[in-house]
Amino acid sequence: MLLTITTTYQPATDLGYLLHKHPARVQRFGLGWGDAVVFYPEATESRCTAALLLEINPVALVREREHQLSAYVSPQAYTVNSMMSTALTEVFRTAMAGRCEKRPELVNTPLPLEAYLPTLPCRGGETLLRELFEPLGYTVEAHEIPLDEAFPEWGASRLYQVRLRHTIRLYELLRHLYILIPVLDGAKHYYISAAEVDKLIRQGQEWLPDHPTRERIILRYLNYRPTLVEQAIASILRDEATPEEPPADDELPFEARLERPLSLQAQRIGAITATLKSLGARRVIDLGCGGGALLTALARERAFEQLTGLDVSLTALRIAERKLKAELAKGRVRLLHGSLLYLDDRMQGYDAAVLMEVIEHIEPMRLEMLEQVVLGHAQPRAILLTTPNREYNPLFGLLPDQRRHPDHQFEWTRAEFEAWAGRVAKQYGYRVRLSGIGDAHPEYGYPTQMAVFERSA
Repeated sequence: MLLTITTTYQPATDLGYLLHKHPARVQRFGLGWGDAVVFYPEATESRCTAALLLEINPVALVREREHQLSAYVSPQAYTVNSMMSTALTEVFRTAMAGRCEKRPELVNTPLPLEAYLPTLPCRGGETLLRELFEPLGYTVEAHEIPLDEAFPEWGASRLYQVRLRHTIRLYELLRHLYILIPVLDGAKHYYISAAEVDKLIRQGQEWLPDHPTRERIILRYLNYRPTLVEQAIASILRDEATPEEPPADDELPFEARLERPLSLQAQRIGAITATLKSLGARRVIDLGCGGGALLTALARERAFEQLTGLDVSLTALRIAERKLKAELAKGRVRLLHGSLLYLDDRMQGYDAAVLMEVIEHIEPMRLEMLEQVVLGHAQPRAILLTTPNREYNPLFGLLPDQRRHPDHQFEWTRAEFEAWAGRVAKQYGYRVRLSGIGDAHPEYGYPTQMAVFERSA
């Protein structure tokens, strides 16, 4: 397997300082199962390319085992993604740590970088490649490799020729590759232990919490080991912590760090709780409940007799289950696995339904389905819905085209939200009133906007 990293930053040969590998030398590193070779196919002031080549020895993989035929025909020799990941951390350990004594100013300098992998196994195809790398800002170029060019009828292999381009810090690129290359293949050449959780947290803590497919990354990186996955989820998704155990700022994902000074999450929960009480709601369903932050707060209120949470994410429901263990045992709270985009009779019969920061995660083309499911089929007496106010984003330091979270499919202005809420209320027989949550700005309004729908008499 081959990986090359190219930069056109000038002087481009400074790449050698950052990687701690001299452009004029060929270096070989023994890794137990074979060798990793580092060399520079080109090294000029205007363009420099560093190559990492793996030479895998299948016999070395099984040398320490009993000598039996099954060991020598093991597919481990072809689990090259995880081997490349291992080679990265062994060969470029100092670069991944973000250290460079001779060029310290370059460590935190975004450089124009291109990572090229001519044969990258990917179980999930180009779609998975883009889902993993594009949210991180990469331009992805992928070409499917046929099983045999001489026999096109055989179809394609699971190998892709991949180029990833981004202006980014070198250590960030290496950390992304370290985690995501084995995720593409979903297999590893060594035993998965609790140490893998530590590696995942160490190399992913700065970007993984904000990634829209973070759960899929965690599941595949840890080979779907339930105990390890739960440990990783609990450690990485600290934004789901209960109010009694608030996470530190540096443990929060991007959206939560933005909103931390305003305590928007707490204000949203407080506003929703107060509104539910004023409506006299006793049976409440939280649609898109996530890790159970709202349900945990509502469970402390005696006014609510029955609380239900529904979410499409099983890992989020596991987090909610741990938080609400006592209430679940009493039967006062229940958790359901389901989607807001499919008719589900389990959503019916509630005084109120809550969609707290949920609708913006739905693709615009599917909003009509959500409307039919919630307002047309579930038909609770009241619906409370919150969503970000896009006009407020400049106060968070965001650019006009930036959203508060990579997974947000859209963010509405106040006028857009008012128009949508008025239309669906009229269509499904509700009356609606709008309000805001958070610190209001005279020009931009509130950071969070809320709609309260009540069924017309």
